[in-house]
Amino acid sequence: MRFEVLAGRQYVEKLAQQGAALMEDTNIFKDPDWVLGDMAWVVLGGTVVFGLLLLNAYVQKIARSEEHQRIERLSAENLKRERLAAAQSRRPDNI
Repeated sequence: MRFEVLAGRQYVEKLAQQGAALMEDTNIFKDPDWVLGDMAWVVLGGTVVFGLLLLNAYVQKIARSEEHQRIERLSAENLKRERLAAAQSRRPDNI
């Protein structure tokens, strides 16, 4: 590899040539496989994100269901305790 010592205008012209050559090498419209590859990654990434969102919604639904069942069990236990306490009470309820 050869190194050149350039200054001023020569440096800018050489840099512009190298930049133009680099742009020609990475032109996405010349290589359709490159675009298709990136599109496939975008679709795959979108599918993964969407799948994670669905999984999160499902887990939250299960958690809400379990919480609802726990609250129902607690309220049923409290109702049983109240009925048991009322049945064991010596004071009649029909006074």
